Order: sequence, then C-alpha cells, then structure tokens
Amino acid sequence: MDLFIIGNGFDLYHDLPTRYEDFAEYMKGSFPQEYGWLYDSIRKYSLDYEAFLGKGADAVVWNDMENVLGSFEPLALIEEHRDWNSPVDYDGPPSAEIRQLLHFGLHVSEYLAGWLACLEGDMQKSHARAWLAQLFGQGNPSILTFNYTLTLERLYGKDALHIHGKKDGVLVMGHGNKSGGDVIDDDFGINRQNQKYVNGYFSKTYKDTAKIIAAHRSFFSRAHLKSVTDIYVLGHSLNQIDLPYFTEIGEKVSSGASWHIVYYDDIGKSEYEKRVDRIAAGSGRCELLTWDALSGRFC
Repeated sequence: MDLFIIGNGFDLYHDLPTRYEDFAEYMKGSFPQEYGWLYDSIRKYSLDYEAFLGKGADAVVWNDMENVLGSFEPLALIEEHRDWNSPVDYDGPPSAEIRQLLHFGLHVSEYLAGWLACLEGDMQKSHARAWLAQLFGQGNPSILTFNYTLTLERLYGKDALHIHGKKDGVLVMGHGNKSGGDVIDDDFGINRQNQKYVNGYFSKTYKDTAKIIAAHRSFFSRAHLKSVTDIYVLGHSLNQIDLPYFTEIGEKVSSGASWHIVYYDDIGKSEYEKRVDRIAAGSGRCELLTWDALSGRFC
C-alpha cells in the first residue's frame, strides 16, 4: 500500500495562493484592526521574529505563523500591562491591551474559515495533473493531509484524513511551545488576572499532537501502517511542530518501507536533509527529489 502525506506545497503546486503569507494579506485587507494587533504583538513581544518585521523580511514571519503564535514573551506581556491603579484584590478581566494582542491566536480558526471561503475562485481555476492522477491511481492508497483545502477530493476524487481539519469544519492551527506560558511568581498583584489570561492563551493555542494522534489511533496503528511499502511526502516542510506525526508513522511502518520526499528548491533540500533521519531511520530507502524529478517518472 502507498501512503501519501500531503502538505501546503501540494496546493502551491496546483497554483493555489495558500501560503500563510497569503493568509496574512487576507487579514490585513479584511480585518485591518486585528491584523494591527497581531503585528504589534510580534513587533513588541516575539523575541524570535520581531527583528524581521518592517525590514523586508515580513514573509519569514508570516510563513512561520504557527511558531509565531508560541513565540511571545509572557513575562513582558504581563509586566508591561500592569495596572498600578487597581486594588490588590482586583479579580476583574485582564487588561484590554493583552486581550487585543493575543486576540488573533485565540480566534485563528474563525479567520482561517473566512480565508478558505475566499479561495473558492482560485480552487475552481485549478486543475489536476495527469501524472499525479496516475500516481494516486496505483492501488488503493492511504492519504494523510495537513491541508484545510479540499484539493485532493475535488481534483482527484480521493478521500484523505485531514489531520488538522478541513474547509467547513473545525480547523486546528497552533504552536509547539507547550511550556510557553509557565510564569511562576506569586507577587504579580494586579497582574494575576493578566497572568491567568496569558497562561490560558498558550494552553489554548498549543497544538497537542499526541492528543491528535490518539484521536486517530486507527490510522496511526501498526495494523494500518504495516502494509505500507512506499511513502510519498508531497509538499510538507517537515517542520518541528508536525514532526511527531512523521516519527509515529516511521515507527509503525515496516523497516523495508521506502520514503520519497519532494522538496521545492536547494534551500528546502538542505532543511530536509537535517530532518529525514528522525523520520526515516531504519527504512529501506529514503530519497529526496524535486517535483519535476518525481513527475518525470510518470510522464
């Protein structure tokens, strides 16, 4: 059995504007106030990404949006928005500024749903690739997709497990910084409400891959994966947040299974080479190849 693992590069290969950078442009145009809050939260409180904004490298930030959600410095958020004029026993809502700065991450599923609806016109213009139809048509493959779009279903008539949800359903987007909001200090006074809110933000926006895998245990079971002979990774970056899914699959497939991982360019290949050993160690074969190289086998 062939196993296909589909990432956003698959939609990009079909000329769909589905980068997170495109999503950021949608936010900027449709929700300028909320976009401004997000921009300010990164500029002021993201130690890993603030240096890129406004310096011609905004795309670096937007295309790594999941990691951005977990990159905020919680103590700075809490301390900077302390209200010194409130009583010590204040138990009302957290500061309005903190709620605004963290608004996007807590409502991202709603914004994603609106963006996906706007992509409908682009989806209608997209078309299937003959060589991919041939590749998918071999046997009865199993397909795992990280995409919210219905590209597989519409263009190729293939069902897939949408591990993070799909259009018109519940959508999952989050960071991998599980302990990001762990600020331990009992002397925040009025900041106590802010602290609870910030901690709650990190918890609610955390992508719990272990929980998601458990929810789909039949797919990730050895019984399902043991018959896999070839694994095609089409358009996934093998990012750190999603690596647990890949390692789970790597542990369950047979030692003779072969991995075929498509990369976009030489920069992408360099990143893949750093990560493949973590997912394909002990496999029969693992090859990195371009879209053109893979399509050439079927044309």
